[in-house]
Amino acid sequence: MKFIYLFKGLILIGLTAFLSACGNSSLVEKISVQTSQDFNQDTWVTLNTQLNMGALSFPGLLIPVPNPKFPSEMMGRVQLQRSLDGKNILTVSANISEIEKTHLAQDNFLPNGSVIPVVGLTSVVSAKFNSNSKIYFGGSEQSLMFGISLAIPLFDNIGKYLPGVNLFLPLPAESKIEGLGGVFTGGLGQNGLGLFVKVPNGFNTMAETVMAKSTHLDPSVTDGLKFQTSNESNKKSISLKKYLFNLSLQPQLLKIK
Repeated sequence: MKFIYLFKGLILIGLTAFLSACGNSSLVEKISVQTSQDFNQDTWVTLNTQLNMGALSFPGLLIPVPNPKFPSEMMGRVQLQRSLDGKNILTVSANISEIEKTHLAQDNFLPNGSVIPVVGLTSVVSAKFNSNSKIYFGGSEQSLMFGISLAIPLFDNIGKYLPGVNLFLPLPAESKIEGLGGVFTGGLGQNGLGLFVKVPNGFNTMAETVMAKSTHLDPSVTDGLKFQTSNESNKKSISLKKYLFNLSLQPQLLKIK
């Protein structure tokens, strides 16, 4: 009996870090964002995150993100894995150069139909993978936003009772990455996790193409990009936390839709 209470206590501590706006904040424990060039001189951005989701675990998967106009071409990849110490690792890589050339359709919506929690963007495009999950690129005059929404069928159990709720909280302050991580709920196939970041390293974006170009920005210029933190104290957010807590107590392998 003592072991059961200890186990639940440890899970609650993990979930508090997952859903608290204090300390390390949100579902993200660690995060890094990097840019690089491949042998074709294409520019890539890679988002690497470590998540604490209690007893829930990612499968070991590498999911391609196809070009919606030319499906045989890969625009990026999403890798899911579980570390030896029980952390869920999410790595998302996307070819910015390919995205710029493809001219994807404008789309700033989460799978549940809500607008992504980022404002001040002059352009946002997305590319779907699997059936309901997406990666996003958005441009303001001075910044590039990179994001992902993972549709998770297990979270449909929450959306059934609490649809249409978004809970997005700040990233760990020590990461020095601006952005949000959180949970969204909706109808069947519209529930899951979302993560949105500002790409660092002085990247300037052309709003018309959402194309990042390396440059030194004028620090006196005000950036229009803003991340909208959710109110975690309202009734729906508190209810969502309770559902997530109960779900996190059950060791289950997550599928991605």
